[in-house]
Amino acid sequence: MHPGSFGGICIHCGQKVDGESGVSFGYIHKGLKLDDKEISRVRSRDVKNLLNRRKLCLVLDLDHTLLNTTSLHRLSPEEMHLKTHTDSLEGNMPTDAPFLFVIVIISIY
Repeated sequence: MHPGSFGGICIHCGQKVDGESGVSFGYIHKGLKLDDKEISRVRSRDVKNLLNRRKLCLVLDLDHTLLNTTSLHRLSPEEMHLKTHTDSLEGNMPTDAPFLFVIVIISIY
């Protein structure tokens, strides 16, 4: 099984592969395709790396407005002051639920 291809060539072994298999990552580079197992492997490795480094990871997907974050208990001692800067959605959320940031309106031009 080939983990992915670039321009119809396997990124692991260099063999010519069927151009129909794999998920296209044309936004990274035209012709790049990755197998579902390779996507899962890379995602798992990246998540483990971020958790081990105790980093806050924010990913904004403009199509789906997806935000990924780390838990507040994973803050480093240098980041603990952020817990005092909390907010809530004024009446729409419980006041005992702390949020670091609240995005009400985003305008992109």
